[in-house]
Formats: sequence, structure tokens, C-alpha cells
Amino acid sequence: MNTTESEAVAILIELLENTKTKQMSKRDLVNRLHKTLQDNPGANTDASTVIEYALDNWIVDKILDYDDSSEDSIGKPVWFIRILNEKEAEILRNLPDKAKCLLKILRKSKTDGTLGVVRTRDVLKALHERGHDLELVPYIPDRVDDFFKTVDGEFTQFHYLIPEDEKSEEYKKGLRELDEKTRRKLDRRER
Repeated sequence: MNTTESEAVAILIELLENTKTKQMSKRDLVNRLHKTLQDNPGANTDASTVIEYALDNWIVDKILDYDDSSEDSIGKPVWFIRILNEKEAEILRNLPDKAKCLLKILRKSKTDGTLGVVRTRDVLKALHERGHDLELVPYIPDRVDDFFKTVDGEFTQFHYLIPEDEKSEEYKKGLRELDEKTRRKLDRRER
């Protein structure tokens, strides 16, 4: 990365640091970064290239969250770019290559209008194409999970990036309560 590109990354970081949450919807960030780069006569790169560089070097992260300021995203998460703190960046940099590759696959995905979700067989195929011969998708705690869904009459496994709201303690507590209620109902039926 040349000097103008490193300056562009500094501009990206500054834009994110000037927000209360240290994150911004990708759409808004691309627009603001593009405008800022156009106003900077020495800038020799485009906003998407700068963001991709920062993602690939674990300076920022691409996450799914809800954008309360946009009517387009009501009820569904959208891509956000968030500054990584040093601890988070170190954890991601130290992931095995196959896990890093998985994150990159998921953050570029869009399945049937759902961001960050890919069929497991497609994940394994993409990992294989990138030199990772695996039978199972790598596990990344608090970042990636899986689910099953019936597609065309077939029970199909998917892997997905965990949206930020699902990482909250409130959400996890709700799941535990739901599990407990379900167990109690099953116990009553068995009696």
C-alpha cells in the first residue's frame, strides 16, 4: 500500500472514530469516504478498495447490525464497518488461515436476500478452492454459527455470521429462557 492508500486508511479510521459507536453502515461509510477522498487531491484510490484493504488487514471488521437511521433496513440487518480494538484485531490475526478464509467468504455472501449466510456445502467448496481441504467448516466462537433449513424438500445446513444483536447478553438470556420453557413443555407431555 502506497502513501496515499495509507492516508486513505487513516481517513477511514478517522471517519469511524468520529462516530459514537465506532461503526457505520457500509453504505454510508462508502459514500462519506468517497466524498472525502474526492476532496483530497492526493488520493489515488477508491473507497471500496480502502475498506477491503482495512478488512483484509484486520484493521476494521464487517459486521451485521440494524441501522435505525435507514428505512431500507427496518427489520433486517445490514453491513456495518466497525473499528477493531487491539484485542479483537489480535484474535482475528491469530485465527488459522482456514478460519480467516471462512470469515472472508461469509462477509462477501448474500443468499436469497440474507447477508452473511452461505450453504455449508458451498462454504466447503469455496474453502477447497482456496486450498483448504476440509470436511467440516471451521468453528469461530461468537462470530460464526450454523442452522438447518428445508430447501426444496431437503434438510440443508447453512453457516452464517452472527449478527451483533445475537451476541448480546439479553439475547442469550432470552434463548436460555426459551430453552427452559420448551424443556418444561416436553416434560409435561412425557408425563
